[in-house]
Amino acid sequence: MNDWHYFFHHVPGNLDKGTYRIFEPEWKAEILHWFSREDIPKEQKEEFVKALVDFDDGCGNFYRYRAFFLASEALAYFPECSLGDAIVKQLLDWSYVYFGWKKFPLRLRDAAKAALELTDKQRVIAAFVRFLHNTETRLALRWAAEKLGKLDRGNKNAIAALLLLLQVTQDSSTQIKAICSLGEIASGNEFAIATLVHLMQTTLDKNVCYSAIESLGKIGFGNQTAISSLIEFLEINRGDNICLGAVIALWQIDPGNAVAIDTLVEIIETTRNGSLLGKAAKYLVENDPGNLAAVAALTERIESSQDTWILFVSAFYLGEFNLGTKFTNSAIAQIIQTIEDTWTSSYVYEVFGIGAKISPHNKIAIAAFLQILETSQDECKRLRAAELLLAIDPSNEIAISSIWQIFETTQNEWMRLICAERLLQIEPNNKTVITALLQMPETTQDEWRSLRVAEMMVEIDDHRQKGLDALVRLIKTTQDGGILRYVTESVERLYSNNKIAKPLLDRAIFSLVESFQTYKDDDYESLLLWISDRLTQILPSDYLSKIVIILNPYLEEQVYQSSSYRYEAVFNLIWHCAENMNYPAFYKAWHN
Repeated sequence: MNDWHYFFHHVPGNLDKGTYRIFEPEWKAEILHWFSREDIPKEQKEEFVKALVDFDDGCGNFYRYRAFFLASEALAYFPECSLGDAIVKQLLDWSYVYFGWKKFPLRLRDAAKAALELTDKQRVIAAFVRFLHNTETRLALRWAAEKLGKLDRGNKNAIAALLLLLQVTQDSSTQIKAICSLGEIASGNEFAIATLVHLMQTTLDKNVCYSAIESLGKIGFGNQTAISSLIEFLEINRGDNICLGAVIALWQIDPGNAVAIDTLVEIIETTRNGSLLGKAAKYLVENDPGNLAAVAALTERIESSQDTWILFVSAFYLGEFNLGTKFTNSAIAQIIQTIEDTWTSSYVYEVFGIGAKISPHNKIAIAAFLQILETSQDECKRLRAAELLLAIDPSNEIAISSIWQIFETTQNEWMRLICAERLLQIEPNNKTVITALLQMPETTQDEWRSLRVAEMMVEIDDHRQKGLDALVRLIKTTQDGGILRYVTESVERLYSNNKIAKPLLDRAIFSLVESFQTYKDDDYESLLLWISDRLTQILPSDYLSKIVIILNPYLEEQVYQSSSYRYEAVFNLIWHCAENMNYPAFYKAWHN
């Protein structure tokens, strides 16, 4: 196998006579080994690289790119190649706008960046160093330093460039970006640590200070100067988010630091900010779950605070600390309070989560929820109380009966739908609920309700096709980006759980592909790129050639000018096809 034509022999106009092992993944290791062999003359290696670089696939360059990336990876095994610098430059041009000053499709950019990780590393580092020394813009300087630092961890040129940038600019946005970049690449660097400490101590900009603290936590592990400076900072600053950031940074560089723990407990004891209380409690739950001082502080907040949000957060995190044990009566009283107050719908799930932590033997909690069911006229409150009872006791007949009553009497379609979902969780094949569901798409003009009904129907054995038909109708008719996103997720989920017959599911998948041609809402056009990413996970292999045939006209330059996201989405899908089809088959589909 000394002759490289064994791997690659292109016959334009008669591809079936050619050899295209370079596009077959199982041959890649053998090809790269060929480049590393000392018994292969350099001239043959040069010829092979040139053939890969110069390949004209005649179908949108998708296979030209693949051949080029193989050539770039071969440089790691054949670093003396005369085309090495040109190959690396092309990869950088495709990868980063700063090198070539032109944008390329996202999928090509991502593939080129991945190729940079596999090619001759020293050539790439040298190219970045040259760029650092020659660029005249601060934005490009910061960007190149960050990329170089990630490519070559601790690279002194990259760190020096960022430190220089911090010295010469007073723009807070630029400072923050440079600081964040140092946090990614300057681990253990004394100069970087000293600079961040100085900024933390002297800047008047809170955002700059917070960024310096955050990056210090990433690069200052075990550094005594950083530890002492953060402790001093905490002694001066108490009770706000920047203080919490300093605690987290201190914990990162000195795990279990007593000052950090004491500060978190103090925040729990004193703050009037419910969000800050929750963040402090959450951090302690994750890092010091046995902290009795925190448990005592949360219990005291429940017993003394009049602020509903503080009470709720304290009750929730007390349950997190006491996972597997009984709630205190005060915490249970607060859970009941969340039902009695008027809360937004998101809190239903918070309350429901708390309910699962209440002991099934807790008579006080059960009695309180039963009282709400008996006395409240508010459907939402009764439903919440019933959900909590079911979380405590999944077979509670009173809770189930209450949900049935709401389901049968409510005039609110969403409430009826929520009750139907709960009842089907209890009894999956209940005919009364299923009959009501089947009638809902006919009575509602709300696409979101139609979507939820369809999602529920596909989970029912005898009605999966009707549910899938409803999803396909939504794909074909909706101009709501949120609906299209959720339908895509539903189709992906159905594909993965393998409950739907393939021909039926393929209809939904292909309807999503067709939406690339018809979807027109500019506000949500970027959604098409997201959908294309999801589709690459589930596309049937026998659809790939059809996709190439249908969508390749959307790669014309005028499409990019008028709808760049549509172009990107189509490019992404066809790139996937090229990765999963052999070259002759793709070529035939492209030219159809």
